[in-house]
Amino acid sequence: MASKYKRLGSEEPQKKEITEKPDLRMVLLGTTGSGKSASGNTILGREDAFESKLSPNSVTSECQKEMGEFEGQKLSVVDTPGVFDNVQTEEEIKTEIRRSISFAAPGPHVFLVVICVDRFTEKERETLRILQQMFGVHLGGYTMALFTRGDDLERGGVTIGNFIREDPALYDFIRQCGGGYQAFNNISRDRSQVRELLEKINTMVQRNGGSCYTNEMFIQAEEAMRQAEADLRIVVVGKTGAGKSSSGNTILGGKAFKTASASSPASVTSECQQEAAMFDFQTLAVVDTPGLFHTVFTLGQVNTEINRCLSLAAPGPHVFLVVIQPSIFIDEEGETVRILQEVFGDKATRYTMALFTHVDDLNVSIEEFIMKTPALRDLVRQCGGGYHVFNNRSRDPAQVRELLEKVNIMVQGNGGSCYTNRMFEKAENAITKEMEQLQKNRPGLVATEARYEAQRNNEFIRGSWVGAVAGAVAGAAAGVGAGVGTAIGTEITVGAIVGAAAGPVGLLVGAALGLAAGAAVGAGVGRTTAAKVRKQACITQ
Repeated sequence: MASKYKRLGSEEPQKKEITEKPDLRMVLLGTTGSGKSASGNTILGREDAFESKLSPNSVTSECQKEMGEFEGQKLSVVDTPGVFDNVQTEEEIKTEIRRSISFAAPGPHVFLVVICVDRFTEKERETLRILQQMFGVHLGGYTMALFTRGDDLERGGVTIGNFIREDPALYDFIRQCGGGYQAFNNISRDRSQVRELLEKINTMVQRNGGSCYTNEMFIQAEEAMRQAEADLRIVVVGKTGAGKSSSGNTILGGKAFKTASASSPASVTSECQQEAAMFDFQTLAVVDTPGLFHTVFTLGQVNTEINRCLSLAAPGPHVFLVVIQPSIFIDEEGETVRILQEVFGDKATRYTMALFTHVDDLNVSIEEFIMKTPALRDLVRQCGGGYHVFNNRSRDPAQVRELLEKVNIMVQGNGGSCYTNRMFEKAENAITKEMEQLQKNRPGLVATEARYEAQRNNEFIRGSWVGAVAGAVAGAAAGVGAGVGTAIGTEITVGAIVGAAAGPVGLLVGAALGLAAGAAVGAGVGRTTAAKVRKQACITQ
């Protein structure tokens, strides 16, 4: 009996140790064909937990959760669609990956990034970057790389360590992984590889104080991604009703900007607004602006909106999209590019592209329409990026992809950088200064959140940095309305130069001179001209 009690006593601590092991929640991420589903089956010790077979397209079309147990520890494994899948859209994949967090509620202890060693290409490198971007700065503390087909390397005399060190992008990613890496052979039934994996995960969980990656962390990451400096910054300009806001929504793939309806044809956009999204894993920031000619602004409002646009597009836009609806095109719109030059500088034309909407309303091709319309033909000729056609009623992402290809080609032709000038530099400096003040007053404020706030409220927007430009534009708009051609442009330039030379006070004087010049040359037009000064000045956003 004594031996019996001794045996029972020795088993009790063993049982207690097993039951106290925390449950583990895992999310599998990776490209199509990397072996995610097969790895999930290996972890759970079942061949039928997740469907796994050779296919060029992701076998896993949506998130799937399966449960299991290993040596007394409960396991929850969530499989996800392959990143860069050939069938699903990017947004569908991102939605499913977001869902993976809720599937692993209250949150996963580890993201297992599955990498197949014999097919680690540029696509996989891009995947690592996108996953880091999607899940934010917290991802590193909850991530482990899981290499499949590592036995293929060993047969070739290459260790996993050497394989990692030979690729800088992979080496950098592994360095950031809190859980390091593990090699799997999904053909083998040896459970020791699973034991070794779980030991590493448990060590990482202990290091994280038992915490998991939460939905709140993901929300922060999404906000940070939205606020981060975009790969492409796009400023959309055009007259009311041309389809600016709709085009912005088409580019961003959602209803980011409010659009006009048949019952409310007036300009819906009353001030500059910036929204962001990702397309083909490129971060896009679109600045929508009030419509030209049909929105009545005072000179002060023009000044504020110029500043706001400069701030939202800082450190500078990659493209100015001039949105035009050909069926309602008026000759005054031909002055758009010239006014952009007045506001942003002569070189802005190199970063300008015409975007045609409602082309299906025409009875001829857009090429033929351009050739038959001198003012439009001249406008397109001035656009360094040429033109593109949008159907905002279509959800086909191919038209957005084609637009971005043209924009990227134009950017490369401009040296690979965005457009900037002294005004954009001033805006960026004001943003930096405001960020520093915000973070000083609110120590817990992260940089991305500080920038988001600073872009929308800073000394540059509140000040009158571009008074001369506003005056110049107002004068230019008056000239267009009065139909007096280039004579006004000369008078405007004089007013602008006087203002710029005289400093802050002179800016206001320059604005007045520019406005006065436009009004004086358009003598006889009276209040009608003054109204058009305010209306047409909206181009400056």
